[in-house]
Amino acid sequence: MSPGLEGLVRYPSDDDIDYLSASLRHADLQEIAAASGESPWEVIRRGRAISSECKVGISASDNNPFVIWGVVPVHGTEAAAIWMLATPEIETNAMLFLRRSRDEVDELNKLHDVLFNYVDARNALHIKWLRWVGCQFIRRHERHGVEQRPFLEFIRTRKH
Repeated sequence: MSPGLEGLVRYPSDDDIDYLSASLRHADLQEIAAASGESPWEVIRRGRAISSECKVGISASDNNPFVIWGVVPVHGTEAAAIWMLATPEIETNAMLFLRRSRDEVDELNKLHDVLFNYVDARNALHIKWLRWVGCQFIRRHERHGVEQRPFLEFIRTRKH
């Protein structure tokens, strides 16, 4: 953990979930709707509940959460689905987030040989971030989720 960042990452509280679900980026809201059709609150609450690791990034300027991420292990395998959702403040906190997120994903990958998931092909910020943390895009699915929209399948394997 980098010096000075210890208090800026924590386990998400119920208040964090309420704040994030009401404040997500438009692209993240689109992705939730396209993939599941559920409310952001339901998706984030369930994500926290089923993730083996789940954290929020807190803005130093206003002490509000601006990003939430986690991993959901796949029973009986060494794989886990990695996920992330963010508010528009992720761009204000971009340097802090980018500096920290690669290390966080490395730690998650130490726990799971393979991290994977799908990202809405319209979500340019998430795609850029996934490349930044070392994910590879392996397949484009033209009709994925409840809205049958294009999604990109990605993986990140453990670095030995």
